[in-house]
Amino acid sequence: MLFTAGPPRMTVRTALVSPFGSPVQSSRMCNRIKVAPHFRNETQGPYNPAAIYHPSTGVWHAVMTLDEVWFGLSNYTLFGTYLEGRLRSHPLLLQLGDDGLPFSGSGAEARMLDLDISFQELAEVEGAQMYKAADWRPFVWEDDLYMGHWIAYMPGEERMAISRLDLQTGTVKLLHRFTNLSRDIEESLLPDHMTAQKSSIRRLLSFLDIRHTSHNGVRQPFRREKNWGFWEENGKLLVLYGILPCTVVLEFDPEHPSEPTIRSRTCYAQETPSILQVAGLDILLASVHLSGNPVPWDVHHGALHREMFVMLHTKHPEYVNWAVRMDRDTHVITHISAGPLLRNQDYRNEGFMKTALVVSSFHVLSRGDKGNPSAALVRIFYGEGDRYGCWLDINADTIVWHRVSSVQSSRRITLRSAPLRFLL
Repeated sequence: MLFTAGPPRMTVRTALVSPFGSPVQSSRMCNRIKVAPHFRNETQGPYNPAAIYHPSTGVWHAVMTLDEVWFGLSNYTLFGTYLEGRLRSHPLLLQLGDDGLPFSGSGAEARMLDLDISFQELAEVEGAQMYKAADWRPFVWEDDLYMGHWIAYMPGEERMAISRLDLQTGTVKLLHRFTNLSRDIEESLLPDHMTAQKSSIRRLLSFLDIRHTSHNGVRQPFRREKNWGFWEENGKLLVLYGILPCTVVLEFDPEHPSEPTIRSRTCYAQETPSILQVAGLDILLASVHLSGNPVPWDVHHGALHREMFVMLHTKHPEYVNWAVRMDRDTHVITHISAGPLLRNQDYRNEGFMKTALVVSSFHVLSRGDKGNPSAALVRIFYGEGDRYGCWLDINADTIVWHRVSSVQSSRRITLRSAPLRFLL
């Protein structure tokens, strides 16, 4: 697989090996996103960048998480209160230019965003005096910028949420926090044959962190997976709720925000042996998480693209990232990368958390080759050690794919018309 870094552009050929081998820390360093010095000191720095192209303005934006005090150097950590140590957290907005490629070098314009009163109001409704919001991943819906992120009032109780970003005022307004989901949605992440035996479902739900028991012994509705993917399709906001072993797509209704519906569901239990053999990923034993919002894969088809590109990761304890291709209409995974695309052990992690290499967004972009219009690269934005923001380019035609066999899916059939414009 060919990794391209720059500037200056260099190529490094990396062998695709199983993530279960002994980790060997590389001397390679990430391409860091430069921000103004006053946004960084010895205890904090913006990290986990996620980029988006706004079609109305033609501008690339990125949002990063900025903690005023990092928990590893905070007195709060010594007393066991993780949340307070990173409570003073803000989204940082960067403008990456208006070119075909998001600008990733020095001089990016940055400003702090304000969380409006809706965040504090919801915390009070939930009976909390403080809250933590982080991991901002922007997306476009009806020509406006929104962000998927998580909110926590206590450690281990992160819940996904949707907020709207107002570029004019620089404020973020909370739209909805998914405090509870229906049992059908919770259990949709599991292959059907695994829900037949109660003992199996209990073990799997516990392993996937779907359910959570609090300190007082009261079972909570669920401990929410905090990595969802959002994208717009024919005016509807779709949510990639789970990726493997089951791909589950929800539809969000702003009129009934607490009641998303299952749009499609496909499970791949029978593909477990072949995926493990080729990709080194055990989809039944590993806890698999999404790494960002789905994006078009076959970008040369423009608005009529037929496939989506998605990255996913495991973290036991090091972060390892794979990629899949998904049919746009059926949401069925058709291909998985024959090995990891990005692993923490491939880089010299200079952040606070040495095992954390967190992909937050990815973008398939045309290389502008007139002789080969389908030539594309994948630009990946990721965080290093909860301290730095980085980026990496991969030539799309060097990714080796394993085709996933045809599987049956359950989905609600809807008519789709092509959008009037193509979102990069």
